[in-house]
Amino acid sequence: MSEQRRRQPLVSVVIAAHNRQATIAETLASVTNGTYRNVEIIVVDDGSTDATAATVEPLLKHDPRIRLLRRDWGGVAAAYSAGLREARGDYVAYLDSDDLWHPAKLEKQVALAQAEPELAFIYTFLRMIDANGRVMHDVPEQRYPRRALCRSLYESLAGANSSALMRRSVLIEADKHTKGLHSRQDLMLQLGIFANHPIGFVPEYLAAYRYTHGSLSADAGAMLESWRIVAGRAAGIVPRHAGRVCRWAEARQYSELAEAFVWQRKYAAAAKLSLAALWRDPVRTTLNFLHSLERLATRARRRQKSETEGPRFDACDPLLQIRPKEIFAGTAGRLVEALDQRRLRMISAFDQRIGDAGRHG
Repeated sequence: MSEQRRRQPLVSVVIAAHNRQATIAETLASVTNGTYRNVEIIVVDDGSTDATAATVEPLLKHDPRIRLLRRDWGGVAAAYSAGLREARGDYVAYLDSDDLWHPAKLEKQVALAQAEPELAFIYTFLRMIDANGRVMHDVPEQRYPRRALCRSLYESLAGANSSALMRRSVLIEADKHTKGLHSRQDLMLQLGIFANHPIGFVPEYLAAYRYTHGSLSADAGAMLESWRIVAGRAAGIVPRHAGRVCRWAEARQYSELAEAFVWQRKYAAAAKLSLAALWRDPVRTTLNFLHSLERLATRARRRQKSETEGPRFDACDPLLQIRPKEIFAGTAGRLVEALDQRRLRMISAFDQRIGDAGRHG
């Protein structure tokens, strides 16, 4: 191995930031304080109009691993693509500019990547945090099989954008699928990778996703527009023998977005999406609607209960589930779960066939 090769960073961390002066320093600290040191950190300031860049610039003097790339606004997918073009590492990790990492995240992911070099994508379990960095709830554990193209489409994501470590050579090829997306780029990226490569995970809560009202993830209209782009592109990735998974996934997304539109009091849009979901998957859509009513009733009964504030993410043991997500069961909910489990067995068979075809192709 040449001296130049040894000096190249093994992991390139790309942080896309747009108007994140309130959180960018904390996000950066969660990387620079990590136990894995062989990294470069590329902060892409995507046309910020606040003090995001001014917050990052003083940090450049104290940590030579950090670089700042300033560009006109182009959206989060374009910002990550710009950072990827600058990346020099064997592996790349994306990090949203308000999310956080546990100090051991990269160290444990790199260890798995070195032990199983065929893995192209390695994710971790996830906690949801609020604006103050306190845990709202732990996302239910995801233990995906090594081949998970159809499962990722049906269940939406393996981990989250900020939880993944990806082989750069594979990521560059998959990145072409994200062009033109302003949300859901993480799902489209996963589908592009999972179509041809095995994946793995570290079974610990090593990443935190920050939810704030008014964020892009809370904008049902933007999510719907991007989902339609993703669905069209996914149809060209998922083999024909698994085409029903595309219909199921589309119905599931429409049902969830219809509920989001109801909360935004956009009832016409909600009704239109509900009918579209019903047409594509009548059984699960009906059960999910009844389950939504069960959840509403449960919330109404518990509205008077005060919730205790969660612990800070950086104080939590990554091996332990600290605040399980509250699951509203009910008869309809149990039926939805049973139906999903039955489908996942079928979906796993589809994914196995896709993996076998890739190995023999």
